[in-house]
Amino acid sequence: MKTVTFLEKINTSGQPIKIGKQLILNATKAQQKTEGTKSIYVRTGFLNGTPFLSQRGTGAGGAGDIIKLNLDENVSVEVSASLFDRIKTFAEKNNLIVKK
Repeated sequence: MKTVTFLEKINTSGQPIKIGKQLILNATKAQQKTEGTKSIYVRTGFLNGTPFLSQRGTGAGGAGDIIKLNLDENVSVEVSASLFDRIKTFAEKNNLIVKK
């Protein structure tokens, strides 16, 4: 099982990066049929069918992609607090949380 660890950035502009909460998401399970939310969904790439965790309404051609889900290894991604909350909602809705 491959996982993605999302780290919530809680610093303000101009400050060094501070990490708040973390969420570990099952990337392998997320590639399967998942139900999107108003802002987060799994997008299939055009060229090779690569699955991406993506944001709605950010433009075409992968402009809103957060991370590729068919990973070779476990990775960590730093995201803003608001994006972290939206990813958490998506993960809870699809039962993808490995560890909070």
